[in-house]
Amino acid sequence: MRCIYCLEEKPASAFSGREHVTPQAFGRFDTNNLVLRCVCDDCNNYFGREIDQKLARDSAEALDRVNVGIKLPKDFQSLGRRSTTYVEFQEGPLAGGKGYAVASRNDDNTLGVMAFPQVWFGKSEAGQFEKFLRDEVPTRMALAARGYEAGTTIHIKVFEIEEPMAFLESKGFNTATPQIGPLTQPQGLVRIENVTKLAEPEFRAATKIA
Repeated sequence: MRCIYCLEEKPASAFSGREHVTPQAFGRFDTNNLVLRCVCDDCNNYFGREIDQKLARDSAEALDRVNVGIKLPKDFQSLGRRSTTYVEFQEGPLAGGKGYAVASRNDDNTLGVMAFPQVWFGKSEAGQFEKFLRDEVPTRMALAARGYEAGTTIHIKVFEIEEPMAFLESKGFNTATPQIGPLTQPQGLVRIENVTKLAEPEFRAATKIA
């Protein structure tokens, strides 16, 4: 048999799985579930891991599955720190910061939210802070180009950064200053905004279904 994706000819035993055109995570049709048997197991496993999982767990559609009752909040599975669909806190100690949806920890039928590891920079404790996810934190030199000139005091807040002092020093910051403090995860109900980034995985998933 020849796989329609990799175009390799393989024995029939390499086609033991079934390719669901519409990911099974979104439910099943009553009669025709649009199943293909011309996709080899290697390709089927790859698309399931790299494409279908992203669509089912980390997209606007993933949240819709919970909203319409296809999946219970307590069973929601997130990609965690690899998520590109994120929430932005609208209030509380992390207002303006980013996080991601997680399975409900209570029986209140709502999703929970966990903040990403992040670092905030401000020119004063009471002023506006520029917010960066861990992998986006600029070097001290790059931050100077954003108006934080050398010799000025920088107020820094960190959340869930392992060994924060060593991390900041690796970026060229002087951690001997006392203007470094922690951010805290919000507790209880908090207002958020869901933000979905449409990128290559979503386009590939839609293309594969089409």
